Amino acid sequence: MMTRTIVIGALCYCIFGCTPVIDTSNDRVPAWATGGTLHDVTLNQWVDGTDADRLATAGELLYEALWQGRLQSDENLVVFREKAERLVNMTNDLGRLLPRLIQVNADASHWTIRSLIADGMKGGHAEMEGFLGLTSTENDHTDDVTNVGFTHK
Repeated sequence: MMTRTIVIGALCYCIFGCTPVIDTSNDRVPAWATGGTLHDVTLNQWVDGTDADRLATAGELLYEALWQGRLQSDENLVVFREKAERLVNMTNDLGRLLPRLIQVNADASHWTIRSLIADGMKGGHAEMEGFLGLTSTENDHTDDVTNVGFTHK
């Protein structure tokens, strides 16, 4: 049955350009990664959110973007938590850098957390997968957001 779902999803994606079906029936989405309310707030508002709300929002966005169908094993749940915490820390850093970002790009004051994730996905899943997905490495030194170019639109 799983093979049939994958084949049908792949055909749908190839022929009609829609997203393939991902089997999430066995995913164990942790409680801490649900109930976030900061998906569509600006970076300035993100900074004012609670730690739990930021973690829940990051978890939901990561699950939606990269982790569906991957939360069955205890090992993956641990890695998922680490990646959600990484996204929270990165977004907190961006919030602290917001005055400087606005000097470079005035539109930065209107960026939402969801739009930042969506923009990161525009280059393809490979780049985001490599940084926040299951296959990323912890020693890639990309947590230093001061060395990242911001081209968000």
